Amino acid sequence: MHSHPSQLPPPSPSPIPPTPTYTSPTPTPPTTITSLPSEILTQIFDAASDEDIIFQPGLCTSLAESVWYKSKLFSTNINEGGSRGDGRERWSGEWRLRSPQEAMNMIQRRAGVTKLSIILTCKQWNTTGAQFLYRCLHFSSPHKMVSLARHLTATLQSSPTSTITRTHGWWTRRIHIARYTTPSTSITVSEMEHALITIINHCPNLDILVAERPLGSAFGPVISTIATVSTLRTLHCAIPGEALKKILLAFASLPNLTNAFVDFSTPVNSTQEIAYLGASNISLKMAELEQLQLRGYMAEFIDIASGWEMPKLRAVTMDGGTVRDRESVGDVVAFLETHGQGLVFLDMNFEQGVDVARVLEVCAGLRTFCFNVDWRLATQPQVQAQMGMPMGGYGGYATISTLTKMPHRSITTIGLHGLTHAFGVGVVGSTQHLHPLTSRLIVESNERNIASLTKRNFEVLERVRVLGRGLL
Repeated sequence: MHSHPSQLPPPSPSPIPPTPTYTSPTPTPPTTITSLPSEILTQIFDAASDEDIIFQPGLCTSLAESVWYKSKLFSTNINEGGSRGDGRERWSGEWRLRSPQEAMNMIQRRAGVTKLSIILTCKQWNTTGAQFLYRCLHFSSPHKMVSLARHLTATLQSSPTSTITRTHGWWTRRIHIARYTTPSTSITVSEMEHALITIINHCPNLDILVAERPLGSAFGPVISTIATVSTLRTLHCAIPGEALKKILLAFASLPNLTNAFVDFSTPVNSTQEIAYLGASNISLKMAELEQLQLRGYMAEFIDIASGWEMPKLRAVTMDGGTVRDRESVGDVVAFLETHGQGLVFLDMNFEQGVDVARVLEVCAGLRTFCFNVDWRLATQPQVQAQMGMPMGGYGGYATISTLTKMPHRSITTIGLHGLTHAFGVGVVGSTQHLHPLTSRLIVESNERNIASLTKRNFEVLERVRVLGRGLL
């Protein structure tokens, strides 16, 4: 039987394929700074702290450049003619010079704020960045020293297995006690002494110790502790004369010391001088010392150090400060006769003059020489035509200072202290009329000394710089 096509069964519907499902891959979360490895975070924090200059072992010299800035102190308006103006208080906006020492303090304060912000961000940053907070300890107040000493002691005692290597002081490379500290009546000298000794004992890797603030009677025990830090390379301290013997013994105990600054704030008592000079029998060899800076009542120290061995000494600075008598400064020439052969930098600033010609004779390798241009030195007549000056005066001759016995062949830079009388500025300028003869004699010394700064005396001289910030 044949079926009719119209009677055929309808075709079965074809199955509908299932709709394909698309599963998107799980997105990878972006890498954030909080998820970086601690090694990378350490490098980032190091760059953010910007402390490279803080850990340089060298000490600032008088040739270090100062920075101009505008003060933010209020002052009463004064017009250009000098009379008082409208009397209203306003920002003075006076340009001032920031010394390198002040700039260093500012850098350390700024770095401290940056590092504190880092460790307060999160727990991971606190763990990784804590070492940076303790690398440089900058104290502007005795309270901070006492608080840190208590913290380090508590950290050491918190665990029976704790050692010095487990405290934060392990990371410390620099301790800086600023000169302009906040006065404190609640912190005694003994408390400050104990705090500083505790901190130093917790810093076995200390490289630099700067104590701008005179520590007075506390310095004796502190310097005894400093003498135990064999890693110390830079020491800056202000001491009373009675601590002379202790600083000598400290020098004998610091074999790696390369840079030293000592400010003798008071003279050695005459009744104690003989006892202290017993330390002069110590025959020292400062094998690594390259830079020595002295200030104040340095006479006894210079006399003793004249017998030391300092084969690497290259830079010496001697500043009398407020000391006026020659006896308190000591025999500078004798010191340089012993140690001047290897010097390339010499800076002398005293109230009384020094035999510059003899100094330059024994320091033949100097490249930088700084002295007080107010000194009244030995003179010699010089033909004005040879000096490039117009003929005149007494038979065509001018009087100049004798700075050299023979032409110096290596000095390229000369720095000049003094000159306040010549320009009539500051306190000196306002009181010149009270001592006109003294002022005139000093100005004449300025003229004679500067007239001697010629290519004939200094064959390779390139620059002459004025060093007084007050004058500038």
